[in-house]
Amino acid sequence: MTQEEMAARLGVTAPAVNKWEKGNALPDVALLAPIARLLGITTDELLSFKDELTDEEINRYLSELQKNLECKDFHEVFLSVKKKIEKYPNCETLIWQSADSLFHAFIRQENYEKAVQYLDYFSLENPERKRKKALVDSKTGKRTEAYRACEELIYTGYQHIQMTLNDLRILYMEDEEHEMAKKLVEVSSAVASAFEMGRYNEVCFGLDVAVWERDAAWTAQLMREILDSVDKIGDFAKSKLYQHMIMKPVDPDFSIRLRQELLKSLGDEIFHYMQGNEDWEKLCQEAAKADLLTFQRNTPRLTSRRK
Repeated sequence: MTQEEMAARLGVTAPAVNKWEKGNALPDVALLAPIARLLGITTDELLSFKDELTDEEINRYLSELQKNLECKDFHEVFLSVKKKIEKYPNCETLIWQSADSLFHAFIRQENYEKAVQYLDYFSLENPERKRKKALVDSKTGKRTEAYRACEELIYTGYQHIQMTLNDLRILYMEDEEHEMAKKLVEVSSAVASAFEMGRYNEVCFGLDVAVWERDAAWTAQLMREILDSVDKIGDFAKSKLYQHMIMKPVDPDFSIRLRQELLKSLGDEIFHYMQGNEDWEKLCQEAAKADLLTFQRNTPRLTSRRK
């Protein structure tokens, strides 16, 4: 179809079509649907509309971006990335990976003020935002803030890992995968040790698996270790891994209450299989003594009066 034919069918001039093809002008919005019909395509195809880019397209673009950052004028590359992000405002992967590339480019240039601006492309919940802010702080004299942010990321990362391990362990238990359930207990214990979370957190994850398996010896061993370490449940706050974090100390009353609840639970129905286990019977005797001592402390003494 020639430009003249297209112009005649759309009721416009041939020079107008010529300008469209050369990119010197754009058709009126009212002409978009007629043009699409004339060409036998959708308006989305006509406008090259895509809500998202494929992973392959994103990777290809990012590879090209890295090359451009090395050999082209930085301002020119910066503007092209900005236009690309504006063109696909809903493509999260494109946005944060492009922003990541520009962030590190600004860091290399020691333009920290500009680098910080690109943190806005990362959501507040994204740990990458906090990690990058710590990097900027470390370069701008805010060393304490940088230390604290990194330690907080380690701490929250530990919690996320343990929650995920717990979910995975429950899945294996639901599918009667005993070997993998016990494997996940070992991993959780090793993670707690690596992150210096204290003995209580190293041993507490196995109890529900021991109960699930009706393993009397393992149950008694774990309950003993949990009870022995419950008063040190907040010892992770003393670890040098978290020395710059501001942590509230664990209330001593919390440890006392937790220990009392654990001792009371020894008689629960879920532990019925523990009857006759020597170690468990000792724990129950200790629990009974603890209840008696608590009762004596909370009972006012009666004294006789002399007449």
